[in-house]
Amino acid sequence: MYQKKLYSLLQTLTTSELTQLGKFLKSPYHNNSKLIIRLFEIIKRHHPKYESRSLVREKLFAKLFPSKSYQLKKISDLLSDLNLHTEKFLMIEALEKKTIIKDALKNQVYEERLLGQHFLQHIKKSTNRLVGKNPKTPTDYYNLMELYSKQYYHLRTQRLDDNRAEIQLAMESLDRFFILMKLRLGMELYSRKSMIPEDTEIWLSEDVIKEAKKYESENPLFYLFPRNMKLLQGHLNREELLQMIEFIGIRETNVLDSEIKLTAIFMINKLLQIYYSGEEEFIHILFATYKALLQKESILMDYGKMRHSTFNNIVVTGCITKEFKCVKKFMQEYTRRLLDEDKVVTINYCKSMINFHQEEYESALGILSGVHPIKKTVELRVSFLRIRILYELYLKDDSYSTTHDSIISSFLNLLNKASFFTEDRKDLYRRTIAWIKRLKPLKYKKVTKTQKEQMIDELNTSQLIAKNWIRNKIKEL
Repeated sequence: MYQKKLYSLLQTLTTSELTQLGKFLKSPYHNNSKLIIRLFEIIKRHHPKYESRSLVREKLFAKLFPSKSYQLKKISDLLSDLNLHTEKFLMIEALEKKTIIKDALKNQVYEERLLGQHFLQHIKKSTNRLVGKNPKTPTDYYNLMELYSKQYYHLRTQRLDDNRAEIQLAMESLDRFFILMKLRLGMELYSRKSMIPEDTEIWLSEDVIKEAKKYESENPLFYLFPRNMKLLQGHLNREELLQMIEFIGIRETNVLDSEIKLTAIFMINKLLQIYYSGEEEFIHILFATYKALLQKESILMDYGKMRHSTFNNIVVTGCITKEFKCVKKFMQEYTRRLLDEDKVVTINYCKSMINFHQEEYESALGILSGVHPIKKTVELRVSFLRIRILYELYLKDDSYSTTHDSIISSFLNLLNKASFFTEDRKDLYRRTIAWIKRLKPLKYKKVTKTQKEQMIDELNTSQLIAKNWIRNKIKEL
C-alpha cells in the first residue's frame, strides 16, 4: 500500500521539488538512515511516471541488498519510512506558504512556554495582519474570533478593565463567521433538495439572510451568499440573477476565489434546473456565464483539474445553444485537465452528446457503444442519452423500436435500484420516460395543432428531465 501511495505522491512533485526532497532526506535533523537516501536515489530515476518493472519490491531490495535473501518486511518498512518522510517534506513546504497557520503555531509556542509578554506581542501582530486583510474569507473571521478570545482570556489580561474591547470584537468576528457559514452550508442543503428529506429545515436561514445585508459594503460574500440562497429557494427574480452573474464576471482574481467558485457552481446548477423546467432563454445565459468563468480558470478548477460534472455541463450547454465550434475548442483545451478517473467515459459521452445535437444519431450511438461507466450515476446519464438517441433513430427507422424498448426497461430497473437518488428525483426520470413512451405510438398518427398545444400545455406544468427536447418532439408530430 505504501509503495503505491509513495509513487502517487512522487508523481505530483516538480523537478525542483524532487531536488529539494533529496536535500531534505540528506539532512541529519530529518533523516539519519542512509538506506532511505539510497532507496530514494534509485526510485527518483523513474520520475515522473514510476511505471518501470524495476520498481517492484523484489528488485528494489536486490539493489539495496545484493548479497541478501529477499525480506518483504524490510523493504516494506523502508518504503513506508520514505513515504512518511515525503509527507513530512510536503507538509513543511505547504506550511511555508501558510502565514496564518505559522503565526498560530508561533503564538502557541509562546503561550505554552508561559512567555506571556511575547505571546501578547505576537498575537496582536497576527490580529492586526488579519484585520488589515480585505476582503476576508469565513476562515479569516473565525481566526480573528480565536485571536481576540485568546487575548481576552490570557492570564495577563485585566478582563474587568472597562476598556477591554477584545470580547466585543471576538463576538463581531464570530457573528460574521456564523452568517457566512450558515449561508454556505445552507446553499449546500438547498442545492441538494431533491436528495434530502422534505422536512429538512435550515434553522434561522431567513434571519441570517436579513442580517447579512448589514455587511454587504464590507465584503462581497455578504452580497453573493444571501442572493444565492434566495436563488436556490426560488425567490430570486431574473433581474437579480443577471446582476449576480455580472457581479461574479467582474470580480478580479483574489483571496475569495474559492468562495466565489462555490457561488458560481450553485448558480450554474440552478440555471440548469431553470432551463430543464422549460425556461429556454436561461441556457444562453448559462453558457455565456461558463465562457466568462473560463477566463478565470481558478473558478472552474480544483488544483488545476476540472471536475467531470463541470466538463459535462459546459459541453451540454454549448450543444444546446448550438455553439459547436466553441465546444470542440473547449474539449481540445481542457481534456488534459480532467481528473483521470472515468476520463475516457466522460470524453466519449461528450462526443456522443455533440453528435446527438448535430443530429448525427448513428455516430452518437456508435460512440456510446464503447462507453462502460463504473459509477452508477454516470451509467444512468449514459443510458438516458442512449434512450434519446434511439428514439430519434426510431423516428426514421422502425427497426430500432425493440432496442429502444429494451434500453428503457434496463434504465428503469437501474433507476429503481439507485439508492443515491431520492424518490422525487427518480420520479423526474420516470415522468420523462412516460412522455417518451407516450409519443412513440404517435409516429404514424395525425396529431392536430390543437392536440399538440394541449400536450405542450400539459408538459409545461410537469417536472421532468429534457423538457425542451420533448417539447420539440411534440412540435414535430
